[in-house]
Amino acid sequence: MSTKPNLGYKEAINLLKKCSCEHGFYASLEKQANYKRIWSRDGVIAGLASVVAQEEDLIQTFRKNLDTLLKFQGKKGEIPSNVSPESGYVSYGMLVGRVDASLWYVIGCGKFFQHTGEKQFLDFHYSGICKVISLLECWEFNGKDFIFVPESGDWADEMPRRGYLLYDQVLYYLALEEFIKIKEAKGEKNKYWQEKKNRLGKKIKINFWPGKVDEKDEEYIYHKSTFDQLRKDNAFWLESFDVNSQRFDAFANILAIISGIADKKQAKAVVKYITHIFGDDLLPAFHPVISPKSEEWSRLQANYSFEFKNKPYLSQNGGLWPMINGLYCVALDKIEEKELADHYLQKTTDANYLHERKGEKWGFYEYLHGKNKTPNGVSSMIWSAAGQVFAFKPNKIL
Repeated sequence: MSTKPNLGYKEAINLLKKCSCEHGFYASLEKQANYKRIWSRDGVIAGLASVVAQEEDLIQTFRKNLDTLLKFQGKKGEIPSNVSPESGYVSYGMLVGRVDASLWYVIGCGKFFQHTGEKQFLDFHYSGICKVISLLECWEFNGKDFIFVPESGDWADEMPRRGYLLYDQVLYYLALEEFIKIKEAKGEKNKYWQEKKNRLGKKIKINFWPGKVDEKDEEYIYHKSTFDQLRKDNAFWLESFDVNSQRFDAFANILAIISGIADKKQAKAVVKYITHIFGDDLLPAFHPVISPKSEEWSRLQANYSFEFKNKPYLSQNGGLWPMINGLYCVALDKIEEKELADHYLQKTTDANYLHERKGEKWGFYEYLHGKNKTPNGVSSMIWSAAGQVFAFKPNKIL
């Protein structure tokens, strides 16, 4: 029986409030692994949902989350993946540092200031934001606009992938967009950053959807021989600018649409692909699933932090994440696929309702099993709650 989206929305707001503390948002109330900590990625996503919901107490929790991240900023500018303010423990990543933690921080600061206009907040964070942007340029390595992401360097930390990943490049584009607005608010010149953002957007559009390129745009081809090998009729945005990586990355494709990097034709092509492959079902994080027979299986098995979670149809390896599906509603609304957006609102709501423990009404689990749809991972996750908010108010995204 389908659950009511408006009830799901209220329960999502309640969970965000329960996970609020003096330092920001706990990723979950569950004392499991590193979840009851203040996170960059999860905290900013929860903060964006708070702004969408126009919940002023949660918006102030958003500020506390950003303040905590700044307090524990590394000496080179890196933003923590997660911290435990109570113990002082700080993690910048496990195998490697998390590139997207720094990207989400800049995006979060920009969106918070855009909503509140609090100059005091901006003055407090400005130096830290500038340090992050300087570090991000260093992570390009070759000064050609794309950030190089090491294995385990972003949210998909246990998947076999690295290099020039679409997900991180789109976040870089969005971070630069916010940085430009921040510098404008500070009354500083922006020509360099505006040109860089425009150039990055053009390079993402051409290299991650490689096809016919006008002569005037050939300068934006990142690497000619790789580009020529990748050139084909695209059904979706490539996961990586890499001839060995042709996986469908749902999160990255959705962000490409929401950010405006994808034009309407490309966005419609992505939706058509999703409908063709998954029907009207929830989207998995990545497709296809890596099985024990896959070439990447040994590499997948070798990369995990606490325990091996990426068995077929679990976690990032084909798991169904409510947060990603909630954001898909935003992408669908943006291209005026209202009916389909409503459908995925209901799917996201049903996914967040699923529970295992007796007496638990709303699970808000990390993800569902890709085949049998059972809840998996940690429950009471703020970014699953955020997905519910995005799905319920898709036209309110910042």
